[in-house]
Amino acid sequence: MKLPPFLAVGAALALVGCDAATDLAKDQLGEQIRTTVVEQCQSVSESLNIANELVTPVCECTADTFMEKSADELTQVDQARVEEIVRACASEAGAATPETNTESTGG
Repeated sequence: MKLPPFLAVGAALALVGCDAATDLAKDQLGEQIRTTVVEQCQSVSESLNIANELVTPVCECTADTFMEKSADELTQVDQARVEEIVRACASEAGAATPETNTESTGG
């Protein structure tokens, strides 16, 4: 059975629309995950006493690094993993964290 040309074109456009909708859904999910990672990073940064001026670049680095994970891993925003990435990004940014701070507190 042959489809009339207008139905074939309509079906093709519908498929393109589905692909666009799927891409949009993936983008929105990615943005939600990224936002969650940034929020967790801000919390971790505060608990690690990272300087306020370094929080934004550290959290951008953390989100970028986290988003490089496979699609299956992205939905699992693990606090320990976020903290691990925050520490690495903070170190790259030159921020002292409790593990990297060598300053003496005693007298």
